[in-house]
Order: sequence, then C-alpha cells, then structure tokens
Amino acid sequence: MASCTPARKKQARFSMADDIKLLREVTLDNPFRNKGKWIEIGEKLSTTTFLIDGRRARERTNLLITQFKKDNRENLKKSSINEEYSERESLLEEVIGLMEEEERKKDADKEKTASLEKASLDIRKRALETLTPTKDCDAEEAIRPKKSKSSNNFLSYLQEKKEVEMEIRKEAMEMKKQQLQFEREKFELEKNERRQRMDIERQEKMMIFEMFRKLADKN
Repeated sequence: MASCTPARKKQARFSMADDIKLLREVTLDNPFRNKGKWIEIGEKLSTTTFLIDGRRARERTNLLITQFKKDNRENLKKSSINEEYSERESLLEEVIGLMEEEERKKDADKEKTASLEKASLDIRKRALETLTPTKDCDAEEAIRPKKSKSSNNFLSYLQEKKEVEMEIRKEAMEMKKQQLQFEREKFELEKNERRQRMDIERQEKMMIFEMFRKLADKN
C-alpha cells in the first residue's frame, strides 16, 4: 500500500548555477548594508524543491567568500575558460567589494559620530560658559528683588539653552545630509566602475576562450 506521507523537503544543496543566482541577488540587494535583505534573497531563490532562507543564503555567501579568499581564486583562474566559473569569479569579486565598502562606511560613521559628539560637547561647554553670570552681573542683580532675579535668570537660561540645542541639532542634520549625499555619489561611482571592470574582464575571458576553442579545432 502506498504511503500517504508527503515527501520531506530537503535542505538546498547548491550547484554552480545556484551559487551564481545567489551572488547575482547579493550584488543587486546588497544585504551587507541592510541585513533584512538576506530574508528577501532567500524568499526569491527558494522553491518547493530548493529550500533556502535568509540565514542559509548568508552562510552560503560567507562560505563562498572565505573559499575564494583562501585558495579558490587560483582554482577558478585555472578554469577561467569555463563561462560559469568566470561569472562566479566576477560576481564574488563584486560581492567582496560591496562587503568591504560597507565595513569602511561603518568605520567612517563611527569616526564621524565621535567627532560630532565632541563638537556638540564643545558647543554646550561654550554655551554654559556664556550663560554663567559674572561677578559684575551678580552685583547689579543683587539690587533687584531676589525672587524676580532668580525667575528672570532661569527663563533667560532656558531660552538660550533651547537656542543652543536647536543650533546643535541643525548642525548635526546638515552634517548627516552631506554625509549621505557623499556616500550615495561614491557608491554609484564605485558601482559603475565595478560594472565596467566586470564587463572588460568578461570580454577578455571570452576572447581567451574563443582563442583556445580555435586552437582546439585546428588540432
């Protein structure tokens, strides 16, 4: 009697073609910038017979990167006349470039945040020094009723404190805006450069492949 138990879904085992599909999605979505993109990549690639989630996509990508950096680079070069290997090599180089770029951005953001915090502290310090009453002011204010003097000083302090904080926020927003604009322009420039480099490499490898093919035909 035939069993009615549904077939168990197997975990995805990556082929060369699967690796290429994965790396293409990684270059398009750049999950190194937004980790949530790994989930989307897993959903795009997953089918009823090829199960893959965000974690599996990330782990496979990291494994490919590790192998490529360690010793797979030479193996791929030896097989560069194979179009599949050639494309995977180019995609891995682009993926590694994206990953390293995001790491550099994170380091730069930390430095900029530290500089911004230091600048904010300096502004607050100067503001407090400005708001601290001098001895001459104290002598003049002593003539007024104590309650009125305290009330006026407190209101004045709050007003100036508010203005200083608004100025700090304004400067911080402007710095962030300039930083984001710079990063967008830099990312687009590097992306175009990577695309151009990949196109050139593909053309060169196809020329080599064609040359080997012609030599093989002659023999």
